[in-house]
Amino acid sequence: MRYSARHECKSVEWWTPMPIIESVRTVFGGVIELDPATHPSNPTLAQKFYTQQNDGLVQPWEWPNDYRNNIFCNPPYGPQLRPFLSRIAQYALRGHPMIVVLPVTARYDQDYWHECVFNKNVVAICFVRGRISFDKPLLSDDGDNGNNIYPTSIIGYNVLWSKFSQEMSKYGVVLKIGDVKHRQIGKSNP
Repeated sequence: MRYSARHECKSVEWWTPMPIIESVRTVFGGVIELDPATHPSNPTLAQKFYTQQNDGLVQPWEWPNDYRNNIFCNPPYGPQLRPFLSRIAQYALRGHPMIVVLPVTARYDQDYWHECVFNKNVVAICFVRGRISFDKPLLSDDGDNGNNIYPTSIIGYNVLWSKFSQEMSKYGVVLKIGDVKHRQIGKSNP
């Protein structure tokens, strides 16, 4: 079956498969401290989490005393994607260890990649081989079967390259990113 580039899902609830969650925990030393976009059942077992009901976009993502807690995020599909990506970039630039599963078109030519994904604190990107079969809530009857029709990337910010590459290479090709510099078309880099 062919899908058009404009295929839309009925749900924003696409749970990251447990093997990837286990790899994220390993990179983070065993614990996910914050998941700002999860289901009320907290499938990632994050110490602190926000759901669609309490809107992770308006909640604090930092702990007190300037502690740089780790953050895992599989942002929701749909209109909240770009605001979540902007918030992710903001906290990555503040130095928070962060792993983001980006299960939308992994198209680096798009503005959101340049504005939000690529920043000076990105350590590595895993381009997942094939398509991820995302888990769905048990009582989901939205018609989506969990099969993602788009390429997925897993992005690591402020994480140890060795741990990230060891864990995420299970899922695809991991590229080490270093010293990201931005250039606007028609202008030269200083």
